[in-house]
Amino acid sequence: MGSGKGSNKNIEWMRVEHEPKQTTKDPKSFTQNLFDTAALTLFHLLPARDLHAWWNSGAETEPQKSSTDTSDTLNGVSQLLSHFTLENVDALVSFIEPHQLDDSSFDEERRLCQAFGQTPNLYAKAQEDNRNDRAEKFRRYTFGVGSINYIFSSPRAILKSFIHSPSASVSHSDMKLAVAKLRSIDIHQSIFPCLWVSLSDVFPVSVSHSTHDGHRPQLEPNPLSDTEAAHIMKVALAALVASVPSCLRSTWEVVRAHHSWGLLAPQKHVRAEQSFQLLSLLDAYEDEMALDLIKRFLRAFSARRCLSEIRKIQENSHTEPLECTSPLLNFKDALLQFFIPDDPSGTRNTQITNSIAFPSIALEWVRTAVLKCWDGNAELPTSSTVGGALDFASCLYKRRIDFGLTSEDFEMRFLFDRLDHNEMPVEWLSWQKNEKTVHLLSYPFLFPPGALVIYFRAINYTAMLKVYENSGVTHRMVNRMSKIAGSGRSALFTRLHTAMTNFLILDIRRDDILKDALDQLWRRERRELMRPLRVRLGMDEGEEGVDHGGVQQEFFRLAIGDALKPVYGLFTTDSRTRMSWFQSCSLEPVYKFELLGLLTSLAVYNGLTLPVTFPLALYRKLLDLPVTELSHIQDGWPDLAKGLKGLLTWSQSDVEETFMRSYEFSIEVPGSTIFVDMERTGKDDVWPLESLENHKRSTQSTPDFHEILTPVTSPLHLPSLSLGSEGSFTVAQSAGSSRRSSTIDSQTDLRHPSLRSRSNSVTSPANMVNNANREQFVRDYIFWLTDKSIRPQYEAFARGFYVCLDKKAVSIFNPEALQKVVEGYQYVDVEGLAKATKYENGYSTDDRVIKDFWHVVRRFSQKQVKQLLEFVTASDRVPVGGIDTIGFFIQRNGADDEVSLTPWSLPT
Repeated sequence: MGSGKGSNKNIEWMRVEHEPKQTTKDPKSFTQNLFDTAALTLFHLLPARDLHAWWNSGAETEPQKSSTDTSDTLNGVSQLLSHFTLENVDALVSFIEPHQLDDSSFDEERRLCQAFGQTPNLYAKAQEDNRNDRAEKFRRYTFGVGSINYIFSSPRAILKSFIHSPSASVSHSDMKLAVAKLRSIDIHQSIFPCLWVSLSDVFPVSVSHSTHDGHRPQLEPNPLSDTEAAHIMKVALAALVASVPSCLRSTWEVVRAHHSWGLLAPQKHVRAEQSFQLLSLLDAYEDEMALDLIKRFLRAFSARRCLSEIRKIQENSHTEPLECTSPLLNFKDALLQFFIPDDPSGTRNTQITNSIAFPSIALEWVRTAVLKCWDGNAELPTSSTVGGALDFASCLYKRRIDFGLTSEDFEMRFLFDRLDHNEMPVEWLSWQKNEKTVHLLSYPFLFPPGALVIYFRAINYTAMLKVYENSGVTHRMVNRMSKIAGSGRSALFTRLHTAMTNFLILDIRRDDILKDALDQLWRRERRELMRPLRVRLGMDEGEEGVDHGGVQQEFFRLAIGDALKPVYGLFTTDSRTRMSWFQSCSLEPVYKFELLGLLTSLAVYNGLTLPVTFPLALYRKLLDLPVTELSHIQDGWPDLAKGLKGLLTWSQSDVEETFMRSYEFSIEVPGSTIFVDMERTGKDDVWPLESLENHKRSTQSTPDFHEILTPVTSPLHLPSLSLGSEGSFTVAQSAGSSRRSSTIDSQTDLRHPSLRSRSNSVTSPANMVNNANREQFVRDYIFWLTDKSIRPQYEAFARGFYVCLDKKAVSIFNPEALQKVVEGYQYVDVEGLAKATKYENGYSTDDRVIKDFWHVVRRFSQKQVKQLLEFVTASDRVPVGGIDTIGFFIQRNGADDEVSLTPWSLPT
């Protein structure tokens, strides 16, 4: 509230009947001092028609109560609202808005002067009318603003406001709309300061408490529960979102992009129709009181989360829990639930003019707080504003799909611009997680994908450089020692050859690339694998060349391409999606999968992409993320996901009668299809079963690495589950039953209670899938598909994958980003390639031959474009860094009418 001239004369009903009481709040807060010292009797606001009648009566008697009203007798003390509801906010605004005070209400001169020149009677009448009108306006204004100030500065009043049940708040859309209406009558902008005061009660622990003395935290008197604290923070967040004006989507994207880059004002010309909206948005996010509120909000969020962790520790240790507990939701869940509308159709949502989603605006406030408060260091205090912002943003990111947010919405590119690209990621690798500080790189979603790739390669390059330098030091020491060793020099060099080598050199023959590659990687020490890679491809066949990256790329393309061929029995590839997956119950020993994982690790470590297409489920597993939902297998098994979704959503008749699906998982092994009863085989039971293991051992001799590859006569395919035309499930079998000479037949012991084959049904049949167990069936089927049936093969592959790569460094990627790091981009943008191409020896984009060349290329199909890219760079994939990182050169070589494409593909 402002100073309000004459307030002692006009607000007689706001008198204080008791002596002021002591307060522990901030003495700078006028609002808190006023309402903490006032003993006021409060009442629930009546509907607008009763309110007007009561007000016009002079407020000397109590108005007629409605059936739901709980008003109290005033006893000589004037009234304020006790809390806000969606209905009484509408009534209050309609009651005050026609009489709202503004600057013009205090400006009498023009009106009086105009009347003075006419007649004295008119002047006197105008003066009297103005005085009465001003008094009425001021009375109504004081009532409304007094109610706003009291409720928003009182945590207990806020807890009674904006709720539609004792344990649930109204939706964020309704609350935002209500607060926006209150802001329209709050001309002194007191909502933010009042909420700033109320948020002080959200902090559960006294600020004087020290966690270093080992004593139990000292809670504030009558601390708020998690649900109560979350509700107060919901109101504060709604007020912040309501302060942002409505705008066009294009204008919003401009503001978001500029904040992401750390810019406070547009750097480019904007259209005239956008300029006003743009300035209004920028001003809203620069409001000092709003910034103070979001800072306290984020610190309070961090404090409450800390309390939750303390409570978990106490529960695990069976000690006496803290008093601040919630019988319903914990603090984080209660607050995040606010971002999901209770009523998506929204009977009141049609009144909202702001087209930008509530979570997007709230997230922009978080980004603004980081932009304003970040000191440029990568390591930050957990209890700071930025620490709370990172924690809050992380919670939003984990549920971004529910809130309608994308990964790009969370990016803060100004962090990448100000941090050191080489030292910071290496420091983070050695940083240990603790309770006092957080590290920015522990929140990788804040960085664009290109920045994460730069950090990842900086980590790998540092590790490679360290090993390289160590080998150089060893080499120099050996040279010095050899002068002393004399006759034992050759023996000394032989013993220390491994430690002295600067590079990992692979000599590969073209006629047996995969065998040579795995043979030379066998039994290598880790320090050898961590050195810079050099490949000599086809040297024994007379090829000459220097490995500047293109030879490495070609080597990995050919080696991995051979390994993924289904004929070897290691992987199965879907003919339609081209996705590769581990072969269930593969007859090949698991060490082969470990070597293939090592080969993949070696390529990623050296910054190369591979011609593979794995489903996202593999990358989720490599990142220790669960694979439990249909969306997790959608890209790898689209028909299966569609069939399982149809099973879950079927409502026309009984599932058991319609689908006739048994509770089994089907696996194709050489010569037969095995059906596993998923109800009888536990998740932790040994798999494959002993009968299958005995069969595998009988079909393979002791591993001989020089005979590591033994092709089978036909590929193996994992059966796919699809929804048939009649609504039943069908199991697709691969054509042909020819397998290795030793196959599973009717004599193989398959009498385990959970195992049966088509040719042997000695065990009792499995239960059928019905309406009651279909959800569990889908969960179990996904588990067997992505985990249980291929666990030995995957675990061996993962061991090899993390030989060269640091697991913590890989964790900065999400599954989609890690997939791009390994596989690159399969689509080649011709226009982007043309812009990224560099010209040498006199050629330029204006030359006729260059124009003709790109004219022809633009007419290529995508397959032909990828073949051109493979011819030049030895890879048909675009690196994760983007097409600009491809070294695509065109140079003049020979006569003027000849064009030479120069292979130079080492990504930067």
